[in-house]
Amino acid sequence: MKIIDRYICGKFLLNFFYVYSSLAIIYVLVDLTANVGDYFSSGSLSRTLLALPAYYFINSFALLDVTIPISIALAALITTVIMDHGKELIALLAMGISPARTMVPLVVGGIALSLLFSCVREFYLPNHMVAATRPFKDYVLVSDECPVRDRATDYKTEISFDGDAVNLKTNVLSKPSLSLPKALSRYGNRITAVDAVYLPTENDRPQGWLLRGATSPSELLKNESLRDESSQEILVYSPSDTEWLNENEVFVPTSLNPLRLAVGSSWSQYASIWDLSAAINDPAFRPEAVVLAMRAHSRALRLATDLLPMFLAVPFIFMKKDKIFWIAAAQGTFFASAYVAANYACVYWGKTLRVAAIGLWGANLVFVPIAAVIWCELVGNGSTAQNSKRARKA
Repeated sequence: MKIIDRYICGKFLLNFFYVYSSLAIIYVLVDLTANVGDYFSSGSLSRTLLALPAYYFINSFALLDVTIPISIALAALITTVIMDHGKELIALLAMGISPARTMVPLVVGGIALSLLFSCVREFYLPNHMVAATRPFKDYVLVSDECPVRDRATDYKTEISFDGDAVNLKTNVLSKPSLSLPKALSRYGNRITAVDAVYLPTENDRPQGWLLRGATSPSELLKNESLRDESSQEILVYSPSDTEWLNENEVFVPTSLNPLRLAVGSSWSQYASIWDLSAAINDPAFRPEAVVLAMRAHSRALRLATDLLPMFLAVPFIFMKKDKIFWIAAAQGTFFASAYVAANYACVYWGKTLRVAAIGLWGANLVFVPIAAVIWCELVGNGSTAQNSKRARKA
């Protein structure tokens, strides 16, 4: 990498740090103001002050997940505006360096930032999703026991799972309450027990919840297991015809693990792309398949979608000609912001209409050709400038 490349890339990375730090500070101040009551009522003041930095450090990655495309674009735009204002771009053009070549360090820096965050996104956040989704009053307690966020439904069996709290270290759910669909309500529409433990697949037993000290329905403990009428698959195991169950124990096979109950509906937002791919083919997540597919494919396209706002914004600085630089910057910011807004709108409509292609490709089909036209014009301007220089030398 040449000296000029290191210089431009260094300025770009520094400006990215400034942009993201500004957004993070605004986010922290707004969140602190909105939740100041919870922070002071969550325990001792010293424990709260020690927990706040770690809490916002983890949550800052969720902010970066949303803002990294526009942050990269703004950092590149600020870098080129400062260089243009300091006459550095004119000096580069006079040296015969084309605008497209000048953008290479910005592109390299953008790729590095996108790949770095993708690694954090896929390897760090999935291991800290509980901390990222817990309210601060629960986070500051530093406990393995998490309250059940919301009722989770296994859409393969139509059984809904609920309870008081789940311990992620022992995989024990306290006071479980399972709602049965009409097809399985032969003995009653709800199963309750003292607690339940999640067990992995072993021998002939599938993965699922073992309910210990089952209290209702009492008829289930004395009669045969509940089966699916069409496939005859056992959906609720009864101790009366299951050898590996003790008295007052019921087993319900499902892939809804303790983490899913602790995190709730935010699970897909923080899960890794491998977990999303596995969940897409899991019948338990059938109604969420479109949303999961959109999230998984958007992760695969992350590099392109992170850099596209930069390709829409920065070329206007090089092509400003006789225009004032802030007008060119405003034009670039408008196109970059329009893409980000259009992308979120398409994702919303893709989820609403349950059409993954709209959420994944709607905004890209509109703005990728626009970026290509802008880039071609930038390259053409660079070629024209170089030809003019050669003509002056001749």
